[in-house]
Amino acid sequence: MVKPKEKYKIIVMAILLAGACMLTYYFHAVLNTGTVFTHFFYIPIILASVWWRRKGLAVAIFLAALLIFSHIFVRAEVVTANDYFRAFMFVGVALVVAILSEKIEDAEAKLKNYAKYLKDEVEERTKDLAKERDYTRHLIESSPDFQMILDKDGKIMDVNEAFECVVGKSRENLIGTSIYNCMPKEETEKLIAEIFEKEKVRYIELTADIPGKGTLIWSLSGTVFTTPEGELGIYVSGRDITEQRQAEEELRAKELQLVHSSRLSSLGEMATGIAHEINQPLSIISMAAEGILRDIKKKRLDVSLLPKDIEDISNNVKRIDGLITHMRTYARRPEEWKSVEPAELLNDAFVMLGEQFRVHNIAVSREAKEGLPAIEVDPRQVEQVFVNILLNARQVLDERGEEAEREEKGFEKRLVCRVSREKVKEKDYVVFEFADNAYGVPEDQKTRIFEPFFTTKETGEGTGLGLSIAYGIVTRALDGKIWVEDNDIGGASFKVALPVRVQKSENREQKSENRK
Repeated sequence: MVKPKEKYKIIVMAILLAGACMLTYYFHAVLNTGTVFTHFFYIPIILASVWWRRKGLAVAIFLAALLIFSHIFVRAEVVTANDYFRAFMFVGVALVVAILSEKIEDAEAKLKNYAKYLKDEVEERTKDLAKERDYTRHLIESSPDFQMILDKDGKIMDVNEAFECVVGKSRENLIGTSIYNCMPKEETEKLIAEIFEKEKVRYIELTADIPGKGTLIWSLSGTVFTTPEGELGIYVSGRDITEQRQAEEELRAKELQLVHSSRLSSLGEMATGIAHEINQPLSIISMAAEGILRDIKKKRLDVSLLPKDIEDISNNVKRIDGLITHMRTYARRPEEWKSVEPAELLNDAFVMLGEQFRVHNIAVSREAKEGLPAIEVDPRQVEQVFVNILLNARQVLDERGEEAEREEKGFEKRLVCRVSREKVKEKDYVVFEFADNAYGVPEDQKTRIFEPFFTTKETGEGTGLGLSIAYGIVTRALDGKIWVEDNDIGGASFKVALPVRVQKSENREQKSENRK
């Protein structure tokens, strides 16, 4: 069945061909002239080639044959080369137009197919983007962290539900407004400037006063992105860490309380030795005072000897006062950072323990290399670490001595304390070593010995907190390192490495405060 549009083409072509036949007959038969009229033949030839492609060549062949036939049979003239050329041109033009039309049709078909492909692809990508947008939006909305998108001027482009809850405003009321209406301007400006400068920041803390919620501490992260319009923007996410910081402060306070309690507990353990340490100068004072009184009563006082006796009394009073002052200083809680000579730190640990080691028959040697630099520390915290290690060493040496006594073997309890300067993992440290000749530490216990409540003693004989507290003080408060290893005298060596640095005490105190 012929399509309506095709039907009209056939009618038009039939009219044009009929007109061509009439023109040929009129010019050749009626006018008997060879005047060029065949230019009009190109109209149906071109239309046929455009409409029906190579099938349209039939029209060109028909008109070429009509031209030759008319010359031979109507005008009765010999066909000239010019007539053959025109006939050939009919067919040639028809063929060229047909080929070009086919190529154009193929190109149009390809373009239509490609356009359809692009349309389908765009629709598919649009659907995928919509799904991704919905998925991303779902993730953002379901996140417990608050999230927001800002332009370069700090104007809010989008927020999630968590941020709405934080500031107490709806998303509709927030979009288009300045972030400075919700967050402190100065700190937020610094944050935005830092994000644009570094393109990505992590875990920046910011404190904000939120009406109805008080002062909140936020941990914020941000990154730079480019909007679809080509403008720069930033994506910021954060979470409320107020409770976490409060918990850390409470934990820090409890740790300090525990450290202080441990310090007082160690004073109790040293009480016997301290009593001996005080008793010796008291005995000297008592003997000198009694001698002076006796001489006065017997009226044989030699005034020339009084300065020497009074000097002895004064020196021993100073000795007692120094010991008591040291005890009071050791028991105090506040931190005080200052530059101290390493040998002084080691000697301070034996002010209250020296007599105790003597009473327990432990031979102590102290060795400090020359030229050691002063280090920036809190002397009381360092002393507490050393006291905990020394008390542990004394207990282990006593156990080893008792064991040797039961086995009727000779054993000399020894403790060697050394101070040196070493490189630990490419950093410069002053290293304090406390080496005993007791048992040593088994390999499986070396990694656990600093854990809280870990102890090898029987129940009731130790809390297992001494070395754990020492570990916490060294690693967190003093930025140092502490470890245990076997030594060459048959026991264990506890080593404390404290960093060497040139830093003002005030700056170091500030760093300590920040750690809290």
